[in-house]
Amino acid sequence: MRIGVLERARASFAQRSWGNAYAQFVTADAATPLDLDDLEKLALAAYLTGREEESIPHLRGPARTTKPSVTTIRSAPPGTPS
Repeated sequence: MRIGVLERARASFAQRSWGNAYAQFVTADAATPLDLDDLEKLALAAYLTGREEESIPHLRGPARTTKPSVTTIRSAPPGTPS
C-alpha cells in the first residue's frame, strides 16, 4: 500500500522528526491546502527547525480565511475575541 505525503507528514510529526515533517507538510500543502490541525503542525515543525520566519505565514493569507473550528475556539486563551 502506498502511503500519501500527508500521512507521512503526520507520522514524522508524531515521531518528532521535525525536518521531515516540515518538508512533507509543505509538499502536501502545495498539492491541497491543509486543514487547521495540519497547519498548526506545519507551523510548529517550521519553528522547531529554525524556520521562525516561515512558521507564521503558513497560518495566514487568503487561502486560510476559514471560520474558526470548535477546536480553535476551545484552544483560544480566555478573553480572546473570536
